Amino acid sequence: MNWPVIIILSFPALIMGLLSLRGMTQGIEVYLWVLLALFSVLVILRNQPDHPFIHLVMIGVFWGLINSITQSTNFDMYLANNARAALSFSKLPSGLNPRFFVLIVGPVSGLGIGTGMAVLAFILKKILPYIPIFQALK
Repeated sequence: MNWPVIIILSFPALIMGLLSLRGMTQGIEVYLWVLLALFSVLVILRNQPDHPFIHLVMIGVFWGLINSITQSTNFDMYLANNARAALSFSKLPSGLNPRFFVLIVGPVSGLGIGTGMAVLAFILKKILPYIPIFQALK
């Protein structure tokens, strides 16, 4: 496993977490994650073509961990700058701590995202050899 590549590709989660604390990702966060996922898939396919699945799953889990830790440690700032999130968290059952909820949901969603990236990598691994511009990148 290529840990330096995994760590480097996990770093954008910290940036996304910090931007979300300030409320700067409202309305575009999903698109930013999709762009990061596409970039990560292409980098992993280029650098680790034999074992993309485990690399991408680990990146997804790290994304979830880093982002959720960033948001839960600065939870008050996150709620102050993200009104929709504050409204969503107010609907949680009274016994469930929202910070704990974020810490649990982050890695689980990261696992799902990582698996989705791995599936995309599997599909692209079959398609990219037939696209001329990607043949030139080899």
